[in-house]
Amino acid sequence: MASQHEDRDIPAKYRMCRTYQHAWNYTTVKRDRGEYIQGLVCIRCGVERAVRISARDGDRLGSGGYDYTNAPGYLIKGGGPLTPKERSELRLAEVESRLKGRKR
Repeated sequence: MASQHEDRDIPAKYRMCRTYQHAWNYTTVKRDRGEYIQGLVCIRCGVERAVRISARDGDRLGSGGYDYTNAPGYLIKGGGPLTPKERSELRLAEVESRLKGRKR
């Protein structure tokens, strides 16, 4: 993604997840008192996540956090979410990259 701020560039390998969100796959599950902690990993970028689920009724109790260890460069330097303009630029970059490899 070409951005005015080089430190906010998103590597091409993370564009799909940044544009359309992660594609989660289950990894682990454990019970901790009255809740389950479900481990997830994104099949595209490797980001890991834990979700807390009530063992009583299945309600989500919150996030156990994200782990970006397996996705170096995923987080934006300086932090913060993408702006609407950055998200639009990223979406265009992802779509245009798919056109280059297409055969007619």
